[in-house]
Amino acid sequence: MTGLAMAAAVSAQAEPELKVSPAGRILVDATYVNTRHGDDKLNSGVGIPDARMGVSFTYGQWKGRVEMGFAYNKVSMKDVWMQYELDKTNFVRGGIATPDPGNMELCLQYNYTSLSDATAGVYGGYLNDWSLCYNFYLNRRMIWRVRGSWTKVTNRVGFPDNECSILETLCK
Repeated sequence: MTGLAMAAAVSAQAEPELKVSPAGRILVDATYVNTRHGDDKLNSGVGIPDARMGVSFTYGQWKGRVEMGFAYNKVSMKDVWMQYELDKTNFVRGGIATPDPGNMELCLQYNYTSLSDATAGVYGGYLNDWSLCYNFYLNRRMIWRVRGSWTKVTNRVGFPDNECSILETLCK
């Protein structure tokens, strides 16, 4: 290929186009609480604990996203990243891969916590928590979760043993 032909081939390649799109999501959370003692101050309810707005962009092999979120009564940066695509399946950014749409997970979890510290004179008892969680990946950025848990707290000084069962669902 002559120098003139190479110059024509290089100039024939299209200049990358900057594409900017709105981005964001809303987390909706619903919980049903059933306690053994009626005087506990645990309430069932529905809430929107997190809402995000931002932009995503592509320019040639570059991609990025900037999101601002409102949660816990304050605004903060939530999702800020840039990546460079090496080819169709590899890029430089880091992070954890999201499962493909339609994937499901079933998780059984157990947590034991001692709420006591005898050296500090705190006798809060022991907490045992069992939960079963089902996750369904709607798409690359959305997950639907259903979680049921049973929690029991025992050996608290000055308080009766207590237990609580919770059923919650969220889509984020």
